Amino acid sequence: DLGLDPTRSWMIGDKWHDVQVGQRVGARGILVRTGWGRLEEETRPAGQDVFAICDTLADAAAVVLNADRSVG
Repeated sequence: DLGLDPTRSWMIGDKWHDVQVGQRVGARGILVRTGWGRLEEETRPAGQDVFAICDTLADAAAVVLNADRSVG
């Protein structure tokens, strides 16, 4: 409805479920270690792909900005 392109979108969260929801629609996922993230990282589901794992939301934002900048 909003004209968003999921392949140019990101899902950032502190649970694997967050990352998986984004991936289901074609977005790239980032797990942050804040909140539940540090515990979630220890129990990564088999075959779970993730673009990056970051310490903070600010670090995740930097990954997004740098990745989009390199794509042009």
